[in-house]
Amino acid sequence: MSSLQLILETFERERDRDLSHFDSVDTKAGVVLGFAGLVAAIAFNTAQPSRGLSFFLGLSAATLAVAASWPRKLPALEPSRLRDYIVAEERITRLVLVDTYSEMLDQARLVLGTKSRRLKYAMVLLALAGLTSAIGEISTR
Repeated sequence: MSSLQLILETFERERDRDLSHFDSVDTKAGVVLGFAGLVAAIAFNTAQPSRGLSFFLGLSAATLAVAASWPRKLPALEPSRLRDYIVAEERITRLVLVDTYSEMLDQARLVLGTKSRRLKYAMVLLALAGLTSAIGEISTR
């Protein structure tokens, strides 16, 4: 049981890394949302033949960016439940914490995977919207 402390520290570092990744995805989704709105607005106000497709792709990218950045409840320790372990042996408490952290990380990574996929699809749609708009502009000249 001497490795329990090392495992707990590793879980805590992984949790911090995941929280940083969540913030990063939210920031990127905000940038994609801004550009998607810009591309959709430009497409809406032009007379190019591909205007409808570019507008649709821009709005789709914006929708996915919003879905990616939508706040979600992350699993967290409930300090009040730790009170049950005040008189327990330290190794038992550490073991319970390891199990709890493991479950929390698994749940958080499922949410993070969903957010990351939505962001990736939003970025692809944004690129397609921009490309469609650019091709439409070039072809009308």
